[in-house]
Formats: sequence, structure tokens, C-alpha cells
Amino acid sequence: MRTNFFPYFVAITVCLGWMAIVLSRMLIIPFLPVIEEEFNVTHAQAALLMSSYFLPYAVIQLPAGLISDKFENRFLMILAMLGVLLGCLLINFTSSFNQVLIVRFLTGVLAGLWFTSSFKAITEYANRNRLGLVLGLGYTGSSIGSVLIYVLAGIASSIGMTWRSLFAISSIPSFFCILLICVLMKKAKKKRRDSNEESINRKVNR
Repeated sequence: MRTNFFPYFVAITVCLGWMAIVLSRMLIIPFLPVIEEEFNVTHAQAALLMSSYFLPYAVIQLPAGLISDKFENRFLMILAMLGVLLGCLLINFTSSFNQVLIVRFLTGVLAGLWFTSSFKAITEYANRNRLGLVLGLGYTGSSIGSVLIYVLAGIASSIGMTWRSLFAISSIPSFFCILLICVLMKKAKKKRRDSNEESINRKVNR
């Protein structure tokens, strides 16, 4: 992979990640009336489907930052995307309102690892003169995800697709994001190995 393209590869990876997170977080909103009717819950109870995701997502931010300082942030990125991927898929197997709440809670916990780790990845691999552009490209994923929510909801309602099936489809960005992160990890190892070889050569030449 050409070095001058690599920062944009990171941006595409982060963009897909944010798209996946926004879909897993907000896709449920258009279907709240359907969920209320299916599980026979009130508006207030249905609102717990949002807070059960947002609360752990917000709380995990501080420890996520501390963890990313001590461990490889790329592993945290994979863990976050695995959480989103499994969360979107597991909703298909829920049969009660409480089960949906539990899945949403666990998804929020793992998705909260994404912000710090993805930001760190961008700053690590993007040159200073391209940092703003790469950040901008990476974080467009949130906006794209927000637009896709209502496009997908409209398509689903017109063809009679269930809200659970739509969550399964929304797991696709997280799947491809995991694949790209694996490529990113491979590139990082090569970069680290080349750096070590260069350092050894410098010491030998002294």
C-alpha cells in the first residue's frame, strides 16, 4: 500500500466504524412505535432502549482513553466493532423487551471504545499537513450513518422488512471495518519492523 494513500485508508476505516456505530445506536428510533406495540411497553419504557445504549457508551469513554494509552489501540478498535457487529446480529434472536435492553447495553459498552482508539489511529498515521483532512473524512461516517438510518427505514417499511432484519443488515459496515483494521494492524507491524531495522542499522554504522 502506497505510503501517501495510507492516511486515507485509515480515514475510510474510521468512517466505516462511525457509520456502523451510528446505525447500531440510532436505527432503533424510527421503529420505536413498532417495538412498543410488539412488546406492549409504554413510551417511557421504550425510551430506555436509547438510554441503555448511551449511558454505558458515555461512561466507558474515560477508561477507554486510559486503556488505549497502555494497549494497542487497534485491538480496541476491533473489540468495538465486534461489539457493534454482534449487537446488531443478536437483536435478531431476542424475544423479550428485557433481552433487547441487555443487548443494547452491552453494545453501548463496547462501542464506547471506538472514539478514543479511532482518533488515536488517525493521529498516529496521518501526517500533520493532512491531519485535518483525514479527520474530516473519517468523521463523515457519523453523518452518512444518520442519513442511511432513514433511507433504510423507508425501504424496510415499503417492502415489509422487520426491524430486526434491518439491524442484521446494518452490521455490514462493522464487518468490513474489522477487515480493514486487520489490514491496518498488518501495516503497523511492518512499519514497526522497518523502524526497528533502521534503528539497528544506525547503531551499526556509528
